[in-house]
Amino acid sequence: SRSLQNLFVFEKSLSETMSSKTSVEEKDRETIEMVRHEPRPTRIDQIEFGLFSGSDMKRLSSLNVRNNDFYEMGTRTPAKNGCLDPRLGVSNNQMKCMTCHKYVKDCCGHFGTVKLALPVFHIGYFNSIKDTLSMICKECSRVLLDSENREHFSKEIKDLTRSDSIHSRQYLQKKILKHCKLVKICPHCFALNGPVKKVTSAKGPHLIHAVWELASKSKKYQPFLNEFHDDLYEASQHNAEIEQYVSKAQHDLNPSVVLDLFKKIPNEDLRFLQSKITSRPEDMLLTQVLVPPVCIRPSVTMNAGASSEDDLTMLVQFIIEANDSLRDNIRKGASAKIVKDAWDNLSINVSTFFNGAYSANKLKNSKPSRGLCQRLKGKQGRFRHNLSGKRVDFSGRTVISPDPNLDVHQVAVPESVAKILTYPERVTEANIEKLRLAVRNGTWCSSACVGL
Repeated sequence: SRSLQNLFVFEKSLSETMSSKTSVEEKDRETIEMVRHEPRPTRIDQIEFGLFSGSDMKRLSSLNVRNNDFYEMGTRTPAKNGCLDPRLGVSNNQMKCMTCHKYVKDCCGHFGTVKLALPVFHIGYFNSIKDTLSMICKECSRVLLDSENREHFSKEIKDLTRSDSIHSRQYLQKKILKHCKLVKICPHCFALNGPVKKVTSAKGPHLIHAVWELASKSKKYQPFLNEFHDDLYEASQHNAEIEQYVSKAQHDLNPSVVLDLFKKIPNEDLRFLQSKITSRPEDMLLTQVLVPPVCIRPSVTMNAGASSEDDLTMLVQFIIEANDSLRDNIRKGASAKIVKDAWDNLSINVSTFFNGAYSANKLKNSKPSRGLCQRLKGKQGRFRHNLSGKRVDFSGRTVISPDPNLDVHQVAVPESVAKILTYPERVTEANIEKLRLAVRNGTWCSSACVGL
């Protein structure tokens, strides 16, 4: 009976093993079939870099951040739709991410977005925005090139190959920009186009279209100036304050106006505006701000239950507060000056989020905030401090200089370095005699043994 019982247990375990093996084989077969039918590139031909558009940010985002509170009132629970919402990830081992339901060691965090009430300039692309505006008509958004020059520059663009250096492409872009700046009358809609100027003030840089300054300097542009003065005179009948600013009037190229101009640029003109058509010009303006995950801006818990928040978290809170203030002023129908001041405040906060040193004096902080640029650049940034700057054994550095006594295949090592810098070598039958000689030499010459 015992042998029959053992035989039954053996057959049962064998059948279980065979069934589990069959299920594993079926899963492997399903995985192989899934991978086989999934299109995968066998060789990467090239990698293209482009601007991050608002739709890309929305697609990457898992939360619309709109609450400027960090925690719920009277508790340490992160506020819903706030900067520390658990759907953006967590920064401690006790909490679990509400998006992927994993702990901090397995969750790399998730992005959120702040939808802006009005668009703002991206401080990193400000000069590129100015150059693009100088190349297009400020009425019809077409590139300021006639048919002859379009054909000429199109041929030069086609002659550029992938192997051409970035300097060749940049030189061609500057050449097109220089030619467009000389065009005063648009060849498409015949509108007058003046220079685009950058105006720096206490509220940050602005762009103006100095078209009437150009028209006042030449008699051939006088009809455009007269038409403009007629429009101002009609407007001054409804607002008496306009009359005193007639002589100083210029077109204000605020972010909303620039965004509308960039959206009207036809796709066939993009090759004249940028060397690689990987994105649209309107992507240089921000309609949404991407909020980084919580794990890269962790909260530091202090005594008595208080916490110290990261600079990025504080900057995101400032953006939300400025955005709410601007939206409320627009909803209430506030005056143009109040809306403009709120808009400038939002622009300053967004620029500080990207570069903390940009507006430390404008926000009246005692020290510059540590923005995204400060996280990356400099000796204490991610690249030099965390990625490149590694101290390792068996290495050293010193000043080098040419020596006429050296052959082309030789490198001189200073004596002070040669006596200290060592490397381990395993003893074998092939090198034992050489190592014995190094031991006999001692530490006084270059081919020496300093330790065993």
